[in-house]
Amino acid sequence: MTDDSRRSTSLNDAILRALQPLRAPFAGAARRLGPRWTNGLLLLFWGAPLWTGVLGRLVKRTALFQDYQEVACAAQRRLQHLTLYGDTKCAGLHAAPYVYPPWVADAFAAPLSVLGLGGLTVVYVIAFVAATAALLWFALWRPLKGRDFPFRVAFLGFIAGGPVAFGNISVLVHASVYAAALFAGADSLLFALTVTIVSLIKPLYLLLFALTAFSPAGLRRKALIIGAGAVLPLAAMLVTSPDIALWRETVVKMMSGPDRGGGFTNMMDILGVASLYAQAPLYALYAGTLLVSGLVLAEFGQLSRDQRVWLGGAIGVLMFPRIMCYDVLVLGPGVIAALAARAEGAPQDAGRFGWLALASCFICYFSTIFGGLVHAWRELSYLGLVAVLAVAAFDVARQRFPRLAQPAGRGA
Repeated sequence: MTDDSRRSTSLNDAILRALQPLRAPFAGAARRLGPRWTNGLLLLFWGAPLWTGVLGRLVKRTALFQDYQEVACAAQRRLQHLTLYGDTKCAGLHAAPYVYPPWVADAFAAPLSVLGLGGLTVVYVIAFVAATAALLWFALWRPLKGRDFPFRVAFLGFIAGGPVAFGNISVLVHASVYAAALFAGADSLLFALTVTIVSLIKPLYLLLFALTAFSPAGLRRKALIIGAGAVLPLAAMLVTSPDIALWRETVVKMMSGPDRGGGFTNMMDILGVASLYAQAPLYALYAGTLLVSGLVLAEFGQLSRDQRVWLGGAIGVLMFPRIMCYDVLVLGPGVIAALAARAEGAPQDAGRFGWLALASCFICYFSTIFGGLVHAWRELSYLGLVAVLAVAAFDVARQRFPRLAQPAGRGA
């Protein structure tokens, strides 16, 4: 064992010893309550940002599924040959201003003309609830290597309920992308087609090709899949028309508004870095850390195909400049995959860095619950997850290439 390895191990041991007084009472209570009650209380606690947000909207009679109503209103206006953008309203709908490309309204207009508003609403609600349930099941209960429910449920702290109650189409997007990746593989043409379609909704979803980048396929196949899936969304960004011009203007106005989401864009806002020229190198460092960490973990960490999918999904979401609460439903499995990584033949995985992931969950939890002055803590929680991925990758690289961990000039 190298000096660096000893220092790293002793540091982790010291942190775990410091946390022991907090763990002991929980372990005793868990033994008295039994696993079922313990898991139920953990679900109630960590899920508080989600269920209190949804319950609050029901109590206040705030409109639900506003994001769906936004799209349905746009589809209705498309059928009536009215403008899609600006101060638009539809009878019987509490719609937010439409911010998607015009072809999304076109796609919803066809079934709306056949099913009517009531029928389309029923179909959308069923699809949305099924997608949400599937993502939560994957995040909390689907068998994963390395971590059990008490650890996994902590990632509910990232999910706020209010915006989820909007019925955002992003939930359907993520469910579709993961379904294609787990069913056919992230290096399949089906996956490329899926990302093509969802990236026509938001070009940002092209970053979900991180799942392909970390797949076990060869470099040539990865390049083919990413190229085939990206060409149409990138070409669509070059299209010009009055509707497209209004859409781009709407998106710019929305991005510069008070709802900045979380992630890199909000980090820059907090730091007061407004210039895109100043942000570019910082984003390159931020995204580069994530990509390099993912490549090290995927190539040297002995991960299964499914683990690579979850890892790629977590890294893709963390690379979003603007992370919304409906993008983070499956961060947990990706971080768990990173913590399960270890080099071939190595005796220990990166699971000992799980305390850093839990600390990130606590920070985000309190940021979501209390908001206000601590809202900026959410950015610290995202940086904490980036740190988890980075230290896990460094651990795997040190196991795979032990000579790199030794000071220059010293022998093995």
